[in-house]
Amino acid sequence: CEPLGPPPTDVDSLGTETDLDPATTSERILLQAIHSAQPACVGCHKYIDPAGFGFEHFDAVGRYRTVEKEVVQIDASGILETAAGTKLVYSNSAEYAEQLTGSTQMRSCVSRRFLEHYLSQELSANACELRKYQEQLDAREHTVKSLLDSLIQLESFTKRKQVQ
Repeated sequence: CEPLGPPPTDVDSLGTETDLDPATTSERILLQAIHSAQPACVGCHKYIDPAGFGFEHFDAVGRYRTVEKEVVQIDASGILETAAGTKLVYSNSAEYAEQLTGSTQMRSCVSRRFLEHYLSQELSANACELRKYQEQLDAREHTVKSLLDSLIQLESFTKRKQVQ
């Protein structure tokens, strides 16, 4: 739910030159040095990159790995600081997922997007139906089952008319 604008149109997709050796430097370091450090890119990449760093131990098809390029050690740690000032600190994907699921901001975002998808409309933060939905969720465990159970308790579900 972090607001990200459209990508800038004037960015050099190849980035800038660096003295780093691509054969012995991790993709993460290369990305940070060549692409994400560009002033036009850093505004969004400060959110996007840390979200992916926790999953560095997994290759493109999801296989677990401890090294890349046969010799470069994987660093799957990161710090994701949200626009609201929350910091998620992790050293691997399991810790990252734990940090996300424990985040009030994340729970609020998921429930809002879930309800918006169901209603097929965007909701303002103070929308009555969203408030009722989140109150029901707060009284339950934070699970996907709770998202569904709380949804079917809403008037927008129980009083929905059948279209024929």
